[in-house]
Amino acid sequence: MLATHQCDRLFNMRNLLYLLFILGSACTPTENKQPRKISPAFYHWKTAFDPTSQEINKLDSLGVNTIYLRLFDVSWNKNTQAPIPISKIIINDQVLFEKYNMIPTIFITDECIFYLKKSQIKQLAENMIQQIHISFAEKNISQLQIDCDWTKNSKDNYFQLLKAIKELAPTTILSATIRLHQIKFSATTGVPPVDRGMLMCYNMGNLRSTTTKNSILDVMETEKYLGNLSNYPLQLDIALPLFSWAVLFRDDKFKGLMQNNLEDYHNFLLNDGSKIASVKKDTVINGISFFKNDKIRFEESEPTGILKLARMVRKKLKTDSIALSFYHLDSITLIKYNTYELENIRHNLQ
Repeated sequence: MLATHQCDRLFNMRNLLYLLFILGSACTPTENKQPRKISPAFYHWKTAFDPTSQEINKLDSLGVNTIYLRLFDVSWNKNTQAPIPISKIIINDQVLFEKYNMIPTIFITDECIFYLKKSQIKQLAENMIQQIHISFAEKNISQLQIDCDWTKNSKDNYFQLLKAIKELAPTTILSATIRLHQIKFSATTGVPPVDRGMLMCYNMGNLRSTTTKNSILDVMETEKYLGNLSNYPLQLDIALPLFSWAVLFRDDKFKGLMQNNLEDYHNFLLNDGSKIASVKKDTVINGISFFKNDKIRFEESEPTGILKLARMVRKKLKTDSIALSFYHLDSITLIKYNTYELENIRHNLQ
């Protein structure tokens, strides 16, 4: 049997070792993962590609080398019962194609996908690829992106179209935009057969409702849709909003969106300091007719809200290397965000 003082010494030794173990564990990071690699990018969604010097300077200050360039939309022509390209871009500056990695992006309406006949899918894919090569003048294309807010009713046609595109461009990365509801309800909306997804972290509120405060960016609403994000099977990139608009209501009914310079509207509004204002009298501004007592809700993407959203997504996103694409490249919009704010958002996604 050990002497009493020897037992005490052994007991104290064990306690000391245990204490050192606990302290060591507390000082050891819970994660040894390297910071996520973030590659900044921008969407260009205007009908003419001719960036201003201010826009180029902003791209350079953020170290951006990738632009998602919307080439055209595909809509459904009810008369011909066929898909039709609309809003084609005019590319005025091919020189910038040498400076930036340009990713051709095509928007397709869900209506078009829904009414698309099976026999039309292959031809539509061929027409899209042909138009991309014409616009890019045979320049190398590393990735192309399809933008469509598909539903469970249109997914079969849409997924077949994506497969047809991939067959025509097998060595090109094919990506698709992913809405928040397509993450939450992936069991019904399905997962598109593409190489990567671009999670669109905006436009999650009900635009047409008078009770909505900000349909562009609502952090609390977004959180409801991210529960399945860490289990989503696609490698995801992230798109965050840098834009604002005004929503017009008449007799509490949605009448439309206004995306011109919002400062034009303030001079004829009664505003109590909130984001909702009333029209003083009948008038016409920028070709839009307003009537007395119309309501206008001003919505914007505030840096603090975007930052909160980035932090929320970071916790659930599993992809180690992502493109962070801001929507969109526009000098009127960009003047509202300084380089530090955008860099801080990027840092909080790492």
